[in-house]
Amino acid sequence: DEDGWQIMVIDHYDGQGRLWRLSEAPSINYYEVPTFWSTLEVHNDLQSGRYLVSGIDNQETVNDFGYDADPANFSPQSLRVTGVR
Repeated sequence: DEDGWQIMVIDHYDGQGRLWRLSEAPSINYYEVPTFWSTLEVHNDLQSGRYLVSGIDNQETVNDFGYDADPANFSPQSLRVTGVR
């Protein structure tokens, strides 16, 4: 998608040039941010009939894009964890 800059559909071909796998990333537009982001990934193996779904988050809370990062959070000192030796 030229608006989201994300890969949403992929065709995978085998060594003989036949369609082997298909991958999809259903997406949602977060208008309030604004950003366009995938909700999960589905990979289908068309020859074996198997599939894999990853990123199912319907039991999780909705993404919070309201975090306001401070540049100090990205300093080498911020990587140190207190109390760990």
